[in-house]
Formats: sequence, structure tokens, C-alpha cells
Amino acid sequence: RVCVGMGMDSVQTVVEKATEKVGGMSTAGQATAACTALYAASTIAYYRSVLGPVYGLRDVTIASLLRWRGWERHPKSLSTTIAVGLLRLLGGRHPSTFQFEHVLPPLPIPTLEASLARFLESVKPFLTEKELADTKVEVERFRKNEGRKLQRLLVLHSWLPKNWRNWLAEWWELAAYLMNREPLPVSCSFYVLDRTYFENPPTKDPTSRAAVMVDGLLRFKLRLDEGKMKPFRAFDAIPLTMSSYQYLYGVTRVPGVPTDKIHRCSDARHIVVMRGGRYFRVEVVDEKGRRAPVVELRKVMKKIYDSVGEEGEEGGRVGNVRKPAQLVPCLTALPRTEWAEARQHLIEMEGGVNAEVVKAFEDALFVVVFDGKDEEELHDRIRRLFHNWGEDRWFDKSFNLIVFDSGVCGGIIEHTPSDAPTPAHAFEYAFWEEHTAKERGAYNEDGVVVAPIGPGEAQLRGEASHHSPSLSSFFPTAKSMLARAGRGGAKSHSRSLLSVEELKFVVDDYISDKIAHSQSSFRDFAKKVDVRLRPFREFGKNVAKAAGVSPDGLFQAAIQLANRRYYGKPVLTYETAGTRTFALGRTETIRSATVEAQQLVDAIMEGRPAKECYPLLKKAASRHVQVARAAGQGQGCDRHLLGLRIINYFKDIKSPFFSSKAYSLPYTVATSQTPIWQEKFGVGKQNLAAGEHTPGGGFGPIAENGIGVSYFVLEDGVYFHISSNAQPDPEEGAAKYEEYLIGAMREMRRVAEAGTDEKKRVASNV
Repeated sequence: RVCVGMGMDSVQTVVEKATEKVGGMSTAGQATAACTALYAASTIAYYRSVLGPVYGLRDVTIASLLRWRGWERHPKSLSTTIAVGLLRLLGGRHPSTFQFEHVLPPLPIPTLEASLARFLESVKPFLTEKELADTKVEVERFRKNEGRKLQRLLVLHSWLPKNWRNWLAEWWELAAYLMNREPLPVSCSFYVLDRTYFENPPTKDPTSRAAVMVDGLLRFKLRLDEGKMKPFRAFDAIPLTMSSYQYLYGVTRVPGVPTDKIHRCSDARHIVVMRGGRYFRVEVVDEKGRRAPVVELRKVMKKIYDSVGEEGEEGGRVGNVRKPAQLVPCLTALPRTEWAEARQHLIEMEGGVNAEVVKAFEDALFVVVFDGKDEEELHDRIRRLFHNWGEDRWFDKSFNLIVFDSGVCGGIIEHTPSDAPTPAHAFEYAFWEEHTAKERGAYNEDGVVVAPIGPGEAQLRGEASHHSPSLSSFFPTAKSMLARAGRGGAKSHSRSLLSVEELKFVVDDYISDKIAHSQSSFRDFAKKVDVRLRPFREFGKNVAKAAGVSPDGLFQAAIQLANRRYYGKPVLTYETAGTRTFALGRTETIRSATVEAQQLVDAIMEGRPAKECYPLLKKAASRHVQVARAAGQGQGCDRHLLGLRIINYFKDIKSPFFSSKAYSLPYTVATSQTPIWQEKFGVGKQNLAAGEHTPGGGFGPIAENGIGVSYFVLEDGVYFHISSNAQPDPEEGAAKYEEYLIGAMREMRRVAEAGTDEKKRVASNV
């Protein structure tokens, strides 16, 4: 790092001069002086400051404290209190966005014995006694034989230079996303809803709404670029990786064979606006990184919006049928191999006539879609946001901002580059900026934005230290990360701010046939999934806290009860845990269908009194916390076993363990809880009915006849996004599961309040 940043000659000169002045010293003294000089020179070059040696000692101390991990095992101990205090002090009040990336500990590899023990415990509810006995024999055989060899090979894999920070990162991106050949919408995308879904939007002028949302998203990006977005720190001390934030903008998942790749335009400055089958490139950031004024941006949006009618040839239609050239984005909803072949043909046809158009889409910061008339029913609006039947979206982009004629908006997000909290943070930031702008009178009486949005973002994240290194110095492996996943470092061409260029595709019979095929096949694909939102206003974290149980433990217990009533048996359940306290960390699996949760469900199904069920609820919630904590510490079994399975495949070892019934159990129900950042932005105490919160978003099931549950928890309520692919009627399946889930939530409240009453009775007697 020193030689790259400063140059070997410079470092050598510093060391030689230092040793010349201490020539009379002993050999040991000269070595000490040389090392001291080298340390001073290298840290000054690395941190680009004369205080480099101090910063170096600071970061070594932070790295040592983070690798200690005692705060996880003994959160209330004196040593943890001291360590957290030191981390708060050394981290500073206003650290830069990527300041801690190079000091985060690497993702650990659990021991083989620990992962197999967790695996065995997790599958008990789903196996008969004989199947469980057979599984124990198979697990023990695996542990003594090929498991040991695979574990050694996995450790060796983690020692490779490209893997030393995170042995899983490359494999996870490939195995979980890039190798998947299904269409991106539904299977690898999720939607986000407007915070105003149950009330009038801030403005009914769609062009003003689009301009203000684009402005908010650009403000978020520019703060990232400047390092001014304060990184998240648990307990305001323990940093979380922010690495996924660099893949929000200018990022596209490009189809390929046999795998896709991630393309990232490093200096993207334009967006693509879609309206009525026509596409426009709009420059929104200049070469100095300054964004377009929101009032002027609205004028450009207005011109685009007005220039494209809903009907007529100019609007991309002949009668009621669009021309094939106006439907090219439909191709991004094809299965990935088919889209890769069609894309290659599209780019190469007629001497590359479409190459620059495709490049404009793939290099764009993001895509904005004016989506026409809004749906009256929320259920239908969610389906429009989720997949829109495969039309009018560039599904390969990291995200599409979608604005309806009513002013209501939302988004569709591609999952590969980052997990839900990252784009959710960006959208909620833009929503909150818009909320504060409306309060400051940024809109006139007609709902047209007429004033700059203003510096409201200071309320959300702190300012960065001017002495903190940039992303390039603190995150030296960024280039290797891009390269190993096929991530490009493409540059965009220079254009004037707010210049507009219409993008036009040329198509032939092959592309026209592919478009028609995509429309029909994806419509059949999308019909197999239904999504819906249920705001639950009866209680939230408050009831769980009063009962002395983990809120997530209570909600997951409710999900287990709903699962039992829906399927008639326990089913393997997936919940997402974040591993962002590690370098390049993403997720691990919480296997939430624990033995303890099933015991609670059995008691409730048997009709036992709430007071008898309360101890079982506490036990189930406590066990859930243990499983979730282990997963967040990188000690879950799923990612570890996946790593062993990948090595098993590449080394052609063919272990029977990976084809066993227990290992092959599907995640019938997939769940995820995403934090709502606005609670930190000053509106967290508002009642749900006030309409101040973004209700988040949802995703599709990941197994056949499966259920997906995305939930967003507030103090006084929960937003449940429920999806189903039950056949032959997924809509009926989602509605039925919703009924069971709401009933289960009420049952859990009854049990929790019985415990709360008991606690109050004991306290009064004391």
C-alpha cells in the first residue's frame, strides 16, 4: 500500500536519511530507527496527513478491539464497557462513510462440529424419529470423513489474498444471484412502497414528485461520494460495513452465459427516463459532482412528460398496440440465458446500431419510469411495482424509481448488489427530504416544486471529519471486488448538465419475436405469485417489551403459529440476519422454526391457558435471540455448509450428506425484517394512521408452494408484506396466510399480556 501510494523511492529515501543520522547506533538501534521512519513515512503517505502515525495507531487499536468480539459474548461485562467506550472515543463523533472498512474483522469460518450441531438441532421439528436417527448417523459419518477434508480446503480458500477479508463474498454473489437463470422480477427483485400509500401524496404533479425524489436520491449519492454519510455503528461504537452502498448507483446486472456479471459505471452522471414507450437520457450531475437544481430538473421532466401521450404513434402506439421498438425493456424480464442471447443480438445487429442505447441504460445512475394511471386498489399497485407484468422496467438496473400520474411513487430493486437495508435507506432518505421540503414550502399551491429542497439531510446523518481518508485509501480492495465479479469500471461520456437525448432502439424480426415471447411467458410466470400488504395497527414492539420478551422473537413465534395453521405441520423457516460487523459482510440465515417455538405452538393449538403458554413464549423468544445472535456473529450453519458444498462440487468429492433429506429441506417460508430508518429521523412516535412512515417493501417466495413475509416493526404496529405462489390460486393462498398470521399475532398478544399481568402482580406483592 505504501509503495503504491507514495512510491518505493520516496520511502527508501526517508529511511536512508533517518539511518544516516543514527549511524553511531548499534545495529538494533539502527533497525529501530529505520522501522520508525518507515512507519512514519508510510502512515503519512497512506492517510495523506502529518498526523498519519497517530491515525495508524488509532486504527490498529480499533481493529484489535473489533477482533476481540468479547462484546458479543459478554455484553454487560466491565471489559465490554471499556471496549465500547474506547471504540466510541477512537471512532470519533463524525466518521466518514467508509472510514472503518479496512479495520473490520474478516468473516469467520465456524468449526465443523459447531455447524453440524446447529444443523442437527434445526431440523428436529421436520423429521420423524427414524429420519432424525438416520440423519445423526449421516452427519457423524460426514464429520469424520469428507467433512474434515472440506473444512481444511475451505480454510485454505480463506487464506487466498482475494478472500482474506471475506471468504464467502464472491461465492455468495455467484451462487445466490449471478448463476440463477430465472427472470429477475419476482425471483430476484423486491419492491418498495411510497410512504403515502394511504393518503394523498405531497404533490399530485408527477413531474414535481419525480424531480424531488431524483433530487433526494442524488443528494444521498453525493453524500456517499464525499464520505459525509455517517456509517452505522451498533451501540454508536461498533461499525458496520458500508461496502454495499457503493453499488447503489450506476450499477447493472448484465446477463451472461453461464453467469451474469455486475457492471458498475464509476462516474455515471445521467439517468434514463421512461414514459409511454419512449426513453430519454438526462444528465443530472456535472463533471464537478454538482447535481441539477430541482426546479430546473422538474422543467425537464415536465417537457418529457408532456411530449409523450398515452395514445397515438408519437406515444409509442399504433392504435392500442405498441411498436416492438417501444417494448425492448420487456426483454429484461426474460430468463437470463435467453436475455443474454437477445442482448448480444440487439447490440450487434446492423453494425451495432443499438450499442450506445443499451450502454446508456446500463451506465445510468438509475431509471425513472412515468407509469401512467395509478391503481385504485393497493393490491394492484403493489403488483405494478413488483413486476408490472414484465413491461416498462429495466429490471437489470440496481433500482427503478416509478412515478404514477397521481403523484404516488415506489420502486423496484434488483437484489444482487446489495441487501434490502441499503436501498431502503436511500429511498427513505429521499422520502424524508421530501417531507421536510414540503414543510418548508418547496411546493406552490398547484403542487409544483418552486424552491430548492434545502439542507435537511443534516438531521439524518452527521458531517464527516475532514481528516478522514477517502474510500480509495480506506478501501484498497474495491478494484479487486469489482474485477472478481466481472464488475466494470466504465466511464461515461461528458455532456452538459440537464441535456436531454432521446434513445431509440432498432429492432428486427428476431427481437420482435423475443419481445412477444417475453410478454406472454412472463405474464404466465407472474400469475403464479401474489403479493399483498397488511398494516397491523393493534400493537408493535410495545407489547413484547412490556412482557419482557424479544419483539422479533414474539413476531417469529406468531409466524410459526401461522405456518402450522396454514400447512398443518412445522416447516423450515428462513429469516435474514445481517453480518455487517465483518468486512464485506452481507447475510446469514436464522433458522427460526426452533424446537422451542414448536413447543409454544403446540400449547396454543391445544388450547392451553395463556398463563401456561407465557413461559413457553419466553423460552421460544430467548432461544430465537440465541440463534439470531449466533447468525449475526457469523456462526450460523447455512453459509458455512454452502461453502463446504461448493468445494465438494468443484473437487468432485460427491458427499452423500449434501443430497440427504435433511440437508435438502426447502425454506418453505422466507421472512425478513428491515429496519425503518425514519424512526431516527424524528417521526418515529407518529401513529401509523398519520401516514408518516414508509411501509417498506416485499419479495417473492423462494420455494415451491411457499410464503414470503417481509415485516417492518414500529412501536405501535407492524407492516406485513405477504407473498404466495400456492397453486392453483396464489391470491387465495396469500389471503389465507394473512388471515392466519393476523390471528396468530392476536394469540401472541394474549399470551404476552398474561405474562405482563403476572409481572405486575408479583411487583405489587413485593
